[in-house]
Amino acid sequence: KARWSYLACGGWTLSWQGLYNDDTFNDTSNKHAISLLTSLQEHAKLHNYTVVDDEEGQDLRTNKYDVVIHVMAEDPYAEVEGDYDDGESLMHHRNWSKFGKHTYPEDFVRLKKARDYAPTTPVITIFYSGRPLYINAEINLSDAFIEAWLPCKQAGPGLTDLLFGEVDFTGKLSMSWPAHPC
Repeated sequence: KARWSYLACGGWTLSWQGLYNDDTFNDTSNKHAISLLTSLQEHAKLHNYTVVDDEEGQDLRTNKYDVVIHVMAEDPYAEVEGDYDDGESLMHHRNWSKFGKHTYPEDFVRLKKARDYAPTTPVITIFYSGRPLYINAEINLSDAFIEAWLPCKQAGPGLTDLLFGEVDFTGKLSMSWPAHPC
């Protein structure tokens, strides 16, 4: 999901429920969106390393990498479209929802696959979301975990600066992170 800018933006991004692809960002009037993948590729050219876009993790079986960067994301939403129903789990990777929305089992499957295929390779997980969700399983499979929130069109350069230590992480949550899936 590192290649998609729209996932880093959330709802109210050029439309009420946000965008569902990068087409709007790719037209001539909106060329300012830089995905994490694009930013890492540009950084790699300047610093002599290679970035491999392997969303399914197939290359992890045969190639030795220094690090895996795994990106997870919620689909864009706003207002009631993003609501969880009473009694629904706040678990990000759940397989079921009363109305079939807000389920992302593929994020957990890809992360688990990365860990299984390359157990000694450090995994950095980046999560784009608009709210705190129960992600303990994902955190436990990661060597480092970044809750990026919704950095939008400049997610790529901002996260690249953080990943390579060009700027420090700062900030404090105004509430406790969910410790239970509810």
